[in-house]
Amino acid sequence: MAGITLALPRPRLRRTDFAKASAWRVELLRDWDHVAPRWQAAREAGAAATPFQSVQWLDSLYAAIKADPAIEPVIAWIEDAESGAFAMALPLLRHAKGGATHLSFADLGMSDFNAPLLGAAAPRNPAEALAAWTALRRVLPRADIIHFEKMPPRVEGRVNPLALLGGVRDCAVNGNLIETGEDFDAWRFSLPRTVRKELERNWRVFTRHDDARFELIENPDDALRVLETMEVQQQARLAELGLEYKLGHPVIAGCYREVLAHHTASGFAALGVLKSGDEIVAALLGLRDRDTLVLVRLTHGGREWATCSPGRLAIWRLMGEMHARGVRKFDFSVGNYAYKRRFGPVPQPLVDLSTPRSLRGVPVHLRLIAGAVLRRYPELRQRLRRALGKDVPPGESS
Repeated sequence: MAGITLALPRPRLRRTDFAKASAWRVELLRDWDHVAPRWQAAREAGAAATPFQSVQWLDSLYAAIKADPAIEPVIAWIEDAESGAFAMALPLLRHAKGGATHLSFADLGMSDFNAPLLGAAAPRNPAEALAAWTALRRVLPRADIIHFEKMPPRVEGRVNPLALLGGVRDCAVNGNLIETGEDFDAWRFSLPRTVRKELERNWRVFTRHDDARFELIENPDDALRVLETMEVQQQARLAELGLEYKLGHPVIAGCYREVLAHHTASGFAALGVLKSGDEIVAALLGLRDRDTLVLVRLTHGGREWATCSPGRLAIWRLMGEMHARGVRKFDFSVGNYAYKRRFGPVPQPLVDLSTPRSLRGVPVHLRLIAGAVLRRYPELRQRLRRALGKDVPPGESS
């Protein structure tokens, strides 16, 4: 089966459409260190991205995957063939998963939002997007399936061309955005009174402990020590819940170490901690790009601190500190947990796209489509789970 390929399900293209595809020049690169200066120059020239397409994050992720030779970097750089103007760039990985070779964004479960870096010449309508996509697929390396997930339809106000393609599906998760505006206190007082009073009470309870305080960690060595504690806290919490601790994978753990070692001093990695004496009660890591902070990792010391809700306090205090430093948008990232809803974030839709490129990729593609269908029809999902003898998750029972 390895040598058998399946014709891709393509939209019907006229001869003029193929001519349009040739209007885009695609360059594939394998060495991120070579691409990074060009990427940074495009960003400084105004290219749009989420924090997960920043040079700092991609520096860290691509450095970490060097520990696993089975994961291959693939960076696609797309320009207008006539003018040479930069259109978009896709930071990708080629890797094996579930018996199939995937082409996906540089994610590995760590990037909450995946999107191209978008330049001024990026496609802006479905026809242009399809032409650029056709040109890209012609040169991509062999894989069983292209699977792009967690893509925002717009990036810094610009349309994401990949979200204009036929076959995109609603993602299983969504972003959670808060825009505070210039007046942080005004935003704080817009929260329900019960939420404000609870935070104030929790802070009073916390500060009754000896030398209780909030700190923003700005020294890389200190940040790495905090990360060690976060790993212990998170592993203990997941074990308590009977869940697997996946963040200990060498590539994932290595990526977080790279971020904190090299990008704490610059302020890209924003690490806030609640401390009582030398004890780390809670820690929250965010990634800052321009006026946006994405909250990516939250840990706390366990049940003994539950009376002061240290996780929520860490969020509240870090938001205030980062607002004072110019952040106006706080994304609570994917996952609709109760502690996030208390702060009133607005859900941000995300979309997925998959395309099989071989027979091995077909069942993967069909499973992804089936999952999307079941998410749209929760009653059908409940019946299927019961038929298979599986428990219905809390909140889904009829």
